[in-house]
Amino acid sequence: TPCLAEPSKNGGICKPNYGDGNYECQCLIGSKGKNCHEDVCNLTDGWKKFNLSCYKFFNVKTKWDKAKQHCSELGSILVTIHSLEENQFVASLAPTNTTIWIGASDTVLEGTWVWLDGENWGGYANWGGSNPNNSRGKENCALTVNGKWNDVDCNFSRTYVCKTKN
Repeated sequence: TPCLAEPSKNGGICKPNYGDGNYECQCLIGSKGKNCHEDVCNLTDGWKKFNLSCYKFFNVKTKWDKAKQHCSELGSILVTIHSLEENQFVASLAPTNTTIWIGASDTVLEGTWVWLDGENWGGYANWGGSNPNNSRGKENCALTVNGKWNDVDCNFSRTYVCKTKN
């Protein structure tokens, strides 16, 4: 069969098209290409892989909405964090004490935080101190610094991390 001659890589599944002697591979998340041989992370362009997603730190300060938009233009989202390990990984992407926008906000309903990727809030969270506290009544976007989260004004300029969607 054609799948034996050119098997799929990285756990993909090869399915022959018996009518024409060709084949098609169904790739797992994290790989792409005719034989699932390519990594979805462009590691040569500053993206780093963690579990099944790719991440890139942008050392440019901008408002939360602009960071969200830039990530979207790259086919990714402003980083969402769903585990201690992922939180530590994101913190490791930037120099110590760097404030990084994350993809969480409560702009729709004050006090009801939502992730940009649609994941349910209520799993992992790592708010620092008394946060979120909506200080001055206008802190609706989340950032992280050294792995601790804080709610701040969305119009502040901060660095950010983009994450590929699974």
